Amino acid sequence: MSTDLLVIVDDNTGAFSYSWSGGSTTSSPWILSTLTQWYRSTSWYTASATQTGTLTFTFNGRPHASFTLLCISDQKKTLGTSAAFIGNTPAPPSPQTATVQIDNGTSFGIDYDDSNPPTYKQWFVTPTLPDGGHTITISNLHGTAIDYAVVKVGSQTPLTGQTVIVDDDSPLIQYSGQWSRNTKMFIPGSGLPTGYPYGNVTHRSSNPGDTFTFRFSGKLPVKLQ
Repeated sequence: MSTDLLVIVDDNTGAFSYSWSGGSTTSSPWILSTLTQWYRSTSWYTASATQTGTLTFTFNGRPHASFTLLCISDQKKTLGTSAAFIGNTPAPPSPQTATVQIDNGTSFGIDYDDSNPPTYKQWFVTPTLPDGGHTITISNLHGTAIDYAVVKVGSQTPLTGQTVIVDDDSPLIQYSGQWSRNTKMFIPGSGLPTGYPYGNVTHRSSNPGDTFTFRFSGKLPVKLQ
C-alpha cells in the first residue's frame, strides 16, 4: 500500500497532443470515443492500417523546443515525478509494442505485457523522474487507446485545480463490515475489452449496513453574496 499523492489527467485535456505519421492522406488516424465507460466519457485511439499515432503528454504545459505541443496556462500545471498511462492495448494483428521518449532522452521500446490483448489496463508507466516538468512522447501507436494519465506528485507540485485520485486499496480508506478485496478483471460491456480496475483491486460488499470512511483535508467553496 502507498500513500503517494496522485492526480488524474484526462486524455481530452490540453496536457495531451496527438499527431501521426505514415500513409498517403493528411487526415488524422486518431478517433475520439465518447462511450460513458471511459473516464469523463472520452478516449482517443488510433485506427488506421497505414498510419501510426503519436501522443505527447506534458506534465506542466511548457513544451521543450524539440516538440510541438499545445501550451497550457500556468493555472493548469501538472508537475510530478512519474506518469502512468491507462487505456486499451491494441487488438492483434496490431503490434504490441511502442516507442517512448522522455524529455530529450534516447528513445526506447516498450511492450504492453498483455498475454491476451486487447485489455483495458495501465500499459505504461515512466521510471521515477526528477521533480518538475517533463514531456513524454509515445509513438508507433497502432490501435492503442488512451483514457487518462496518472501523475505522482512531488514536493513542488501545485495542486490548485488538479483532480486527486485515491485508489480503493489506499490505507486512507477504512472499511467496516463484510467487505471483500477482489482482484478479478471486470467486463465493461458495449463491446469494450475486459480490463483491470485502477490499482488492480476493487472492494465489494452486499451486506446492508457496511460502510467505508475516507478522511481528507480541503477547503469548502465560499459562497459570495
